[in-house]
Amino acid sequence: ITSPDLLPVALEAVRAAPAVREVVLARAGAPVEGTTPFARLQAAAPAGAARLGSEDLAQLIFTSGTTSRPKAVMLTHANCLHAGEEMAKGLALEPSDRLLTTLPLFHVNAQAATLMAALTVGGGAVFLEQYRASGPGDGKELSPSYNVAPTTKVYAVLERGRDDDGAGAEREVRAVRWGLVPAWWKPGTDAKTGKPKTMPS
Repeated sequence: ITSPDLLPVALEAVRAAPAVREVVLARAGAPVEGTTPFARLQAAAPAGAARLGSEDLAQLIFTSGTTSRPKAVMLTHANCLHAGEEMAKGLALEPSDRLLTTLPLFHVNAQAATLMAALTVGGGAVFLEQYRASGPGDGKELSPSYNVAPTTKVYAVLERGRDDDGAGAEREVRAVRWGLVPAWWKPGTDAKTGKPKTMPS
């Protein structure tokens, strides 16, 4: 649980799911009964390698619920690896690339387009500490020291990732991609080529 204010709802759901063995809580000021502090996991010794097969279940990820109630989708380790490999190919990623996303890891786009894509090529992934649907906050998370190649960003957000003095810093951004249609883009035919317009990136 990354938002302590949602803990009561989460614990109520856990009580109805006896198979849940542990609830990990981040950003809590003090220990909360029935949960494991995330800081304790960070301080623990690395776990040993697990014996897993490609068809073993990796996670349950929920659909958005736009047409009906959200449904849990079973993804195997092979599913996750395939998504990362295909995304890495599509973005022509290299081991030197670092990917940045504003999306939370419960979003399949953040998993496939950023996390798994980076892992499959040996690159890096940067996630903002906290996801807010209203926006990325003050932009300080976008420090030039990350030297990232954003994959799920909006140009206005990048503009906010400047130094405090507003001067910005020299950095190499190899690619910027987004998953939302910009308000200014209109479908149709290109007047010069006569061909259908393609989405900008």
